[in-house]
Amino acid sequence: MRVKLQISDEAGVAKEKEYSLSIEAGGDVQGNMTWSPGVFPHDLYTVRMEVFMEGALVSRAMGGFAIWKNETVRSAPEVTAMGKYFGMNGKPAVITGTNYYESNIGEMMWVRPNIHKLASDLQQMSDDGINYIRIHYHHAKWFTDYMGGVSGFIAPQYEGLQESYLPSERILRIFDAHVYLCQKYGIVYGGDLFTLLPKELGNSRGWYGVQDYVLFEDFRARQKEVLDLLIPPPLFVPPRHQHHRYQFFFFFRLAGGPGLEKNA
Repeated sequence: MRVKLQISDEAGVAKEKEYSLSIEAGGDVQGNMTWSPGVFPHDLYTVRMEVFMEGALVSRAMGGFAIWKNETVRSAPEVTAMGKYFGMNGKPAVITGTNYYESNIGEMMWVRPNIHKLASDLQQMSDDGINYIRIHYHHAKWFTDYMGGVSGFIAPQYEGLQESYLPSERILRIFDAHVYLCQKYGIVYGGDLFTLLPKELGNSRGWYGVQDYVLFEDFRARQKEVLDLLIPPPLFVPPRHQHHRYQFFFFFRLAGGPGLEKNA
């Protein structure tokens, strides 16, 4: 059996390795490739693995990762009001949007994302004229709270995802990747952050987040904790743009959320 590992960026192949392995039926095998580029000249990388037996391709897997580039974020689309119409980047614009889940794995994009596929979806939507997407943010603990509470059964792929209602560093990096790739492809990220909640933040059945925020102080305080982790004030954004931190959380303003206007 021959295995080919490859890392590529937007300019071509950055690293490649091939080696031979043997494996018995039902067994496991491991391989590795070390890559230390020092700097990352590009912001999107694809990782590809191919398995060959007797010269024929028998299996393939693809993934990827994104590198945060401040210049990309600075050039992200900016939505404004221009009289009776919307504007984007200072010009009149029609907002064309959609809801979105990753086209292969759906809501699992929030816990085990394929960055390569996510980027591919967003680029295709951008090429087709989509400039706004609304994504239900799935808190990692929601999966187990919802399944355990509603059906009493938690599917194996969701077990042990996260114990805390606060996002881990891994989950924050996944969130950053979603927002960054939207900005890379000129799509406004319209995040719906408090719909699918763990039980500490609201009703895990979903679509009660805003109601719980208004009615219950404990939920409101914890939701604010999560918001401050997900959307910290970005240091690279000029002061006159700091209010964009909350531009897609308008429902918090409508609900009277405390403290959300202080950066406006």
